[in-house]
Amino acid sequence: MNGDVLRKPLETLIALLAAAGVVGVVALGVWLVRDGAQQQAAEREAPPATAEHPPPPEPEPEPERAPAPELFPPALVTKIDAGSSAVRYRGLASADAMFVEPVEGGLTRMLAVHWGQRPGALGPVRSARETDIELLGQFEDPVLAYSGSASQLRPSLNAAGFRSVTPGNAPGGFYRDSSRPSPHNLYARPGRLPATPAVDEPFATGPAPDGGEPTGSYRVSYRSASYEFSWSGDRQRWLVARGGSPLTTAESGRLDAGTVVVLRVPIAEGLGITDSTGALSPVARTVGSGEAQVLRDGRRFDGEWSRAAMDEGMELTTTDGEEIPYAEDGKLWVLLVPR
Repeated sequence: MNGDVLRKPLETLIALLAAAGVVGVVALGVWLVRDGAQQQAAEREAPPATAEHPPPPEPEPEPERAPAPELFPPALVTKIDAGSSAVRYRGLASADAMFVEPVEGGLTRMLAVHWGQRPGALGPVRSARETDIELLGQFEDPVLAYSGSASQLRPSLNAAGFRSVTPGNAPGGFYRDSSRPSPHNLYARPGRLPATPAVDEPFATGPAPDGGEPTGSYRVSYRSASYEFSWSGDRQRWLVARGGSPLTTAESGRLDAGTVVVLRVPIAEGLGITDSTGALSPVARTVGSGEAQVLRDGRRFDGEWSRAAMDEGMELTTTDGEEIPYAEDGKLWVLLVPR
């Protein structure tokens, strides 16, 4: 009797295992049949790659955005008088760059940029303009030294991304030369103005692009002013004149340039500031794009300038899109000329 009792559970277990095996075999068969059908369907939908049926193209990678042109490093930027026979310049020979901008009545003002050694005296110093705000956006943390400004402009200057220095907030940094007539007698003492780090190579230099037109002289005209640049083979520089007369500074004589950049820029009314005669103060826009001429190595290169935003640098290219770097030696001159 005990044998019969043990035999029944054993027979039951064997029967269960047999049934599970059958189910597994059936499931495996179903899976194989279904997988085979899916593979055949995929082969029907996507035939083998041949000349008549090439494989689908790989997705193209997202184009990389070109890096923005580099900003000029921190510098002392000083607003300089221009346009009077009473002017006697000091300290301009040590400037690493000079900017020229249009002002009221078709005249101009200059900005002297010092990245390296500062002179003992610099000037004459004159007042700021609305153009300066957008122009200096391409510098990192610059110091702008000037004599004063129109009252309507002061809030914008205070909100700009640079440090403003005037006789009002830094009296020790300026002095008057009693031998010269006012307002052409205010000079800065750059050594007493806020410091900026000395930079040996403040902007990109390199060989000139191919081409260019051999040029012995070039004249830049404003409505009531002009600047002339004559190539000197002996000095390997452009000699600078204004209104037909050599532009000189007390400590070294005639000024020169290694690279001259002429930017054709749009003019806006801006805040609508006028001078004492009622003449509108023009605002030269340096964000955008336009025609440019670059003088270097005794040649003229026609091209374009572009600047995407106020906090980005400016790019200079030939008409073929090739970058135009600055010459390795010599001062940089940049002139903003109304279109």
